[in-house]
Amino acid sequence: REAISNQLSVLDDHARATADLAAVLGDRVPFSTLRTVSPLSGGDLLTALDGLRDRQVLSEDVAGDTVVYAFQHPLLRETLLAELGMARTALLHGSIARTLEEAYGDRALRHADELAYHYAHADEGEVGPKALEYLVAAGNAALLRWGNQEAVDYLRKALHRLDAGEALDAGAAGEIERITVTGLARALTRLGSYDEALPLWHRAREFASRDKNRALVASIGSQIGVIHYWCGRLPDALELLGEGLAEAEASRDSSRAARIRLVRGTCLEEMGRHDEAQHDVDEALATAESEGDTALLAQAHRTMMLLNTWTGHPDKVRAHASQALELARETGARSVEFWSHWGLAVLEGVTGNTGGMAEHLSCCERIAEEVHSPVLALWAAEIRIEEADATGNWDAGVALGERAIALARSVNQQVLLPRLLVWTARIYLGRGDYERAKSLIDEAWEMAGADGPGPYFIHTLIPAHIGRAAYHLELEEYDKAIAVGEAGLEIADRIGYVIWSIHRLLPTIGEAYLYRHDVDGARKLGRRLRSPGRTRATPW
Repeated sequence: REAISNQLSVLDDHARATADLAAVLGDRVPFSTLRTVSPLSGGDLLTALDGLRDRQVLSEDVAGDTVVYAFQHPLLRETLLAELGMARTALLHGSIARTLEEAYGDRALRHADELAYHYAHADEGEVGPKALEYLVAAGNAALLRWGNQEAVDYLRKALHRLDAGEALDAGAAGEIERITVTGLARALTRLGSYDEALPLWHRAREFASRDKNRALVASIGSQIGVIHYWCGRLPDALELLGEGLAEAEASRDSSRAARIRLVRGTCLEEMGRHDEAQHDVDEALATAESEGDTALLAQAHRTMMLLNTWTGHPDKVRAHASQALELARETGARSVEFWSHWGLAVLEGVTGNTGGMAEHLSCCERIAEEVHSPVLALWAAEIRIEEADATGNWDAGVALGERAIALARSVNQQVLLPRLLVWTARIYLGRGDYERAKSLIDEAWEMAGADGPGPYFIHTLIPAHIGRAAYHLELEEYDKAIAVGEAGLEIADRIGYVIWSIHRLLPTIGEAYLYRHDVDGARKLGRRLRSPGRTRATPW
């Protein structure tokens, strides 16, 4: 930085002012923008730019039909901004925003992103009432392209200005507040920031209630129900989803009713109420087919795929996943595309097709990155941790597991966190770090409510048993390993979730029988693996 400061100190006043302006404008600055906001004449500006190029501060390039200037090194821009200071930088942002707004005139809203960026970083005393409109427009545009963090940045600033009493026409203020609150709630939900999103959803619901829009009230209530589901509050989730479904059916809105049924079906499936879940999903699929709703059909096939994943019907999993993927690509439903690949990754992993699993898992990770979703990235990480455990890549698995656990805590992923704890703990067991493994397994056990009356998330309860059984097995406490493993197996058998039986429970119990020299127990498991067994599903 000292060397760069010395490099900048020899610039003349025009060149330094232009460099400061470029630093505030961004990493790559179109000449047309510089010319608009610079107070220099055309000739003086060109001379200043030539000097900055000679001093290797800026480089010149062409992007399309536009000449663009970029900093030769990121530290150059960082140093300029540091020397300007926050106050001067904020004043410059405000000046740039006003100048560009005036230059764009009636076309200003077409440049909402650019104007919002500068208004968002400007001193509040320098910002006019029009800035609010740009912030809201840019935030919602970012939301449409899955720029969730960018949307949060813009909409949070807009809401702050509204709550501070931004002077607007009463009617316009109400509409802008509604749009801002709903958009910010949606962006925060996508990022997994549920604690911040929930009050905003309740606020949006109050708007709908004041307007006596019963359909919107119920729809937002269903969204709140989904958040309760992700946070592990099952009774609250089911209550809100039930209210939304009743309203949708009363108003004969079959499409909305089907969407709520899909969410409720997923919630019921997590609770082990498979028959009820199947009924909801069947109803939703029938509605989607009869109405020819492609987007709804994609979601229905995705949910049907997940139901069949746990109950052990690989042919149905592949069939529904194939249809869901085709429809998701047709409609641009990235979430459906992600979960379809996720389900197929699980299927291929359990059936031993590691190449196929890796291919689908890579698709999951790519989609999560493209839509900037830390929540989807976590679900992909779960499979990656199990892969590291199975292949012996334990250093990478532990590092990924600890990062995923920390992130799951921060975004309140109560459904997934216990499983991340167990899979990471299994690697610690393999490395002989029993103390760390036990702390993770005990936390998963407590989060799953394994000693409580329920209601349970089955897909956290059974993994908690898997983790504890593995711990006892590693410590050569074979009777305890068998007892805990068979308790988990009884849950999986009762509900019909074959995947958990075959994936972890039976191997752990079988190994304990063999170490205990219990031939009869081992033979019993052998017979089970060769026969349809006690579950309602056909084994893998």
